[in-house]
Amino acid sequence: MQQDDFLEEKAAVQRAAIAHRARWMALVFEELEKDGIPAGRIEHTLRRAVRRCGQMDGLDYRSHAKDPGSVEEVIRTRFANEMGRASFCQRDIVADEQAGTVHCSFCPLVDAWEKMGLAPERVELLCDIAMDGDRALLELLGFSMKLPCTLARGDGDCTMHYSKNAG
Repeated sequence: MQQDDFLEEKAAVQRAAIAHRARWMALVFEELEKDGIPAGRIEHTLRRAVRRCGQMDGLDYRSHAKDPGSVEEVIRTRFANEMGRASFCQRDIVADEQAGTVHCSFCPLVDAWEKMGLAPERVELLCDIAMDGDRALLELLGFSMKLPCTLARGDGDCTMHYSKNAG
């Protein structure tokens, strides 16, 4: 029981840090719009920056992973590790060497944007931009990710399907 309390305490700290990052992202977007920069240009720039961050994370992950070519390993150690499961309320995690699926019933980013009162379309856009970091990391490793359901779109959960690219 004490271990569960400690994990939940750590997850709460991580959720707060992720929410803080989400608020920054939304506020930067809004401030750039106030400066007269078109939303499409802001989106393009944010996507480039987030993808660069994902690529940096991917290079770091690849240099430390036991088997960076394993979908199961990247899911279990990077996306659905103990903290990921607790922070994003992940469940129904299935993974093997070729493919995997993770379901999340909570997202600290979406929660933060909704608490800010952002329009649903903006929440969905910011979520998709944020996911570009994960997409870039996965592409670097030779994987892809599909998101048939997202909390940002109003679905009941976020469903992420990971797979190894052909070839």
